[in-house]
Amino acid sequence: MDLYLPFPVEKSNQVSMTRVIEAFEIFRSAHRKMFKKHGLSHVYLPVEHLPQYLDYIKEVTEEVIDDPEVSTKIKAEIVYDNAAQIVREAMAEPRLGHNIEVGQQYVKTVVRFVTEMPEAIECLAEMMVIDYSVYTHSVNVCLLNAAFAHFLGLPNDKVNDIGLGGLLHDVGKNKIPETILKKPAKLDQEEWELIKSHPASGFRLLRKSVRLAPDTLRMIYQHHENFDGTGYPRGLKHEQISTPSRIIRLIDAYDAITAQRCYKAAVPPFKAIKVMLREMSGQIWSPLFEPFIVFLGQIAGGAFKSRRINAGETVVRLAGYGRERGTIHARPPGGRSNPVGPGPIHGSDVNRTRLRAGGGGPA
Repeated sequence: MDLYLPFPVEKSNQVSMTRVIEAFEIFRSAHRKMFKKHGLSHVYLPVEHLPQYLDYIKEVTEEVIDDPEVSTKIKAEIVYDNAAQIVREAMAEPRLGHNIEVGQQYVKTVVRFVTEMPEAIECLAEMMVIDYSVYTHSVNVCLLNAAFAHFLGLPNDKVNDIGLGGLLHDVGKNKIPETILKKPAKLDQEEWELIKSHPASGFRLLRKSVRLAPDTLRMIYQHHENFDGTGYPRGLKHEQISTPSRIIRLIDAYDAITAQRCYKAAVPPFKAIKVMLREMSGQIWSPLFEPFIVFLGQIAGGAFKSRRINAGETVVRLAGYGRERGTIHARPPGGRSNPVGPGPIHGSDVNRTRLRAGGGGPA
């Protein structure tokens, strides 16, 4: 791939894109000095080279993960930032099957990273961006989906499908104006109906453009369906909602609550769990709450150390809590688990649990 830099055209407000690095040329210290001299932090490539670029960052990520000389923290930074780039391109052009296929392969790389390196999820947790955007939210949900599914003991093929569902779950928002997505005031009825259309829109887009696993497509369609039937787009409930869709409903809500939005401050994880248990107990499949609390408590040895806010700012996200402190109860008020579906999952048994990964789907 040829790489370009913008240089101002003398006596005009225009810039000229000048090729500075040719395809297969080695990036040398002279290039670095030139960038520093002109205060440049970005390079550009022709739009038609984007597929090769996506392939490149996927391959480089795989090489970095396999390199024993690279620290897990640096690997996590590369995994996270490249995932954000891939989801950005996938959402910009979801009809381009190649973009989605790169996403599929990239999720497999993420799952391998999370499952083969015990400290990987701790490092990724530190990388998760708290400032909300559709892209960073999708990456966060992908990573948490995959890590939690692995924690629950699901086989790797299901972990891949569930991770990919997280990466692509909001693709249907690609045509919704940003003024609506980031509107600080209450949405009017027309705007709310447009927001509610995104699961079905994403499902239709991806069903036509690329071959995805049924579980992944169901997650894209069902990720706002509530277990009690109060969700959208169809008001499905109980066994009509697939188990992977129940997982993403929990993860999606958790990341949205803990994120900083233009209309609300970030909610710390400890408080977010209490809010979810109090206000969403019927919406979330109750057997998932307890293992999710245990899962969060085990990340980073019982603490989310920090999550990034823009450039370098940090916030304490979770400070060692769990069942032993007796401050969070994993079952909804009344102490009863929902009788529909498999029984409660107890924290002591969580690593032996095998959730059924099938279930209903969009008709």
